[in-house]
Amino acid sequence: MSNAADMSYIIPPQQERSTRFLWRVLEAAERILRRDGSEGLTMPAVAQEAGVSVGGIYRRFQAKQALLRAVKDRHMARSEAAMAEAMEAGHGSLDEVVCSFLATLVGDSALETESLFGVIMEPHRDDLVMNTRGQVSEARQRASFALALRPFRHQIAHDDPDAAIDMAFLMAVSVFMRRATGKGATQPIDWPDLRRELARAMIAYLRGPAD
Repeated sequence: MSNAADMSYIIPPQQERSTRFLWRVLEAAERILRRDGSEGLTMPAVAQEAGVSVGGIYRRFQAKQALLRAVKDRHMARSEAAMAEAMEAGHGSLDEVVCSFLATLVGDSALETESLFGVIMEPHRDDLVMNTRGQVSEARQRASFALALRPFRHQIAHDDPDAAIDMAFLMAVSVFMRRATGKGATQPIDWPDLRRELARAMIAYLRGPAD
């Protein structure tokens, strides 16, 4: 995403100058999260990183939680758009849909942004706003996946294709989130290996015998 109108949590500013300010702040916040984690995300740190005043940030975000929500929302919006674009591309088979889905979910840049993923994907605990936002994002990406699979539903062996699609999607997202948040195995699988093995598991499940 490249402009504030693509965001769904923040009401985009109306003036170009305000838009540029917002984007500088969010980019700075992301850099800090990658480098120092959520503990390092403070308003003074973001102000210094972005080269803006602390007061200017507080005029846009009243607290750290609001800024963190904005960063997470921006990431989710970009992920939703990337998934929709990937799933709308032409696919020749169920296997191609699955591989394209995983290439978008577990992209080649995953390793580069791994530290940011840990913050973005962590459970939102008692934050009802982000809990709701996360559910919306998941539903949108699931809908994109299901839509791409529609021409190949006859290739799904399960007697309830919709249930199978839901389970395959949940399988991928759950494994991805455990890997991204560092809550997986003691020796976590590399991102390319994770993508490859998830593809094998999802395809085998969708195409395999129902019984």
